[in-house]
Amino acid sequence: MSKETFDTILGIVNILILCITAYFMYRSLRSPIDAVKVGRQLNNEEQKDNTKRELFLTLFALRGNPIHFDFVTGLNEIDVVFEDNPAVLSAWHKHFRDLHDKGLTDPLKMWEVGRIELLSVMATSLGYNALKQTEIMQHYYPEGHNTQWQDSMDLQEANLIYLKSGVAFHEAVLESLNKLPPLPPTEPKG
Repeated sequence: MSKETFDTILGIVNILILCITAYFMYRSLRSPIDAVKVGRQLNNEEQKDNTKRELFLTLFALRGNPIHFDFVTGLNEIDVVFEDNPAVLSAWHKHFRDLHDKGLTDPLKMWEVGRIELLSVMATSLGYNALKQTEIMQHYYPEGHNTQWQDSMDLQEANLIYLKSGVAFHEAVLESLNKLPPLPPTEPKG
C-alpha cells in the first residue's frame, strides 16, 4: 500500500470518526433537552389530571347544593378542564341543555338525574370505577343549613317589604303634601 492510499484511508477514517463524534455529541446534548420536554409534558399531564380531580371533587362535595356559587363556577369550568374528554363534555352539554329547558315537566328531578349522570361520567373518566350512581345520589346536607338558608330568605323578604313600604309611605306623604293648599307667604320680621 502506498503512502498516498494510506493517507487517504486515514483521512476518510478520521472524517468518519469526526462525524460519529459529532453525532453522539449532538445526541448527548439533545438528550437533556428531550428529557426536559418529556418532563414538562408529564408535568402538564399531571397538572391537567390534578385540575380534573379538583374540579370533580368540588362538584362531588357540593352535589347536594347545586345552587352553591362554587358548584355553578365548577360547572362553567368543565368545557376547559375536560376539553380532551368527549364523554364528559357530552354529559355536561346534555345537562346544560336540560338546565335551560323551560318545558321540563319535573325540572328539579331532571336536573338531579343530569347532575348524577355528569358526575358518574366524570368519576369513570378519572378512574373512580367503584363509585356507583346510587352513591353519588347520596349526600349530606344538615337541616341547620336549610334552616339558615330559610332564615336568610325570610330576612331578605322582610327587608324587601320594609323597603317597599318605606318607599310607598314616602310617596304617600309627598302626594299628601302636594294636595295641601299652599301656605300664605310670611312677612319678614324686622
